[in-house]
Amino acid sequence: MVMSLEATASLCGLMLLGKTALDSRGAPSASRGAVEISAMGDSRGGSQAMQKGASTRFPLCVVLMELAVQKESLGLLMDTEWAPRYANEEADALSNGVVDGFAPERRRGG
Repeated sequence: MVMSLEATASLCGLMLLGKTALDSRGAPSASRGAVEISAMGDSRGGSQAMQKGASTRFPLCVVLMELAVQKESLGLLMDTEWAPRYANEEADALSNGVVDGFAPERRRGG
């Protein structure tokens, strides 16, 4: 299930930021070529499945298919890497609501 969640997060990021990455290049669509974006996750199997672009496990297979369609439609390449647990401590703290390590003046929202 963790692999599916990481792939879904990557898909959401791609859908939200992919067009912005292309537009920042400033070239017409026909001359853009390929833009490569990177993603990291702490599930080694998830990173391998995303690099391969396929899985037999549900719902991961559905998410990977949609990820492939989105990448193709935007002309993007996505490089996924495995991040060891110790390299992801800030993200883990943030997902648990621990925001002590972040500057209060840079916080947004309630």
